[in-house]
Formats: sequence, structure tokens, C-alpha cells
Amino acid sequence: MRRFGVRVEQAEGLVEELSCNPDLRVVGIYTHLSSAESRDPAARAYTLGQIESFTALLRSLERRGILPPFRHIANSAGFIQYQEAVTTYPFNMVRIGTLIYGYPEVEAPWTAAIRPVARLTAPVVALREVGSGSPLGYSRRYRPH
Repeated sequence: MRRFGVRVEQAEGLVEELSCNPDLRVVGIYTHLSSAESRDPAARAYTLGQIESFTALLRSLERRGILPPFRHIANSAGFIQYQEAVTTYPFNMVRIGTLIYGYPEVEAPWTAAIRPVARLTAPVVALREVGSGSPLGYSRRYRPH
């Protein structure tokens, strides 16, 4: 989604660098599934690719002995649509957001009973410049010109 963090290609080097600093303790690593709410075949393929890529990163970190203890990839929609893939090893947490407030982003038989419990508002916390044509946001819907 191009908000914060680093690209998966840079993550292993960053975790290694941080792990070598005696003043720091890396306790977690995660990413976000930008298109998990979509049922479009291309978006589903993209999401499965994200899961595969991040899983490969975590396995590489594990082989090197620098796997952080907390690892997650599952947002609300990812948990609903890809439950088995995002809740099995090497993942050990889920990060439901809208679902905990009663807003399932995707319909599933078990989500029909969920009702909203709150309304959430937030200020803008960051602005970023990105290259022309870079996909941004949920479902990679926006591409700046």
C-alpha cells in the first residue's frame, strides 16, 4: 500500500541490521494484504502472492536465526477470506481491525451475525510522494499519473 515500512526485498537486510544492534530487540514483523477484500481473480492471485512472498521471507529469517517472535499478515478481510493461510505457521497473530468493530469487509457465513459496535475517525498522519503508476491503497485501486 506504500504507507510505511520497507519492501519485502529490503526487509531481510533491515531485520538483520536491527538484530545486530545490542540496544534493540526486534519483536515483530508484519505486512498488510492490500487486496484481501476482493474476490476478483487477479486480486486473489495478488493476495496469494503476497502471502507466499512474506512466508518465504519469514522462513529465510528463521533459517538465519533472526525470526521475530511475533509475525502477522492477516487484516480483517485476509482473516475472513484466507483464514487457513494466514493463521498457520509461520504466522502466529492476526490483526483484525474493522472486524473487531463489527464491520466485516467481506461476507462469509459466520460474519452474518456481526453488528457494528462503534464508529472510528482519525486524523491524517502522513503524506507520501510515490512514482507515477504505482498502485496505492486497498485493492490497488488508485494509480497516480
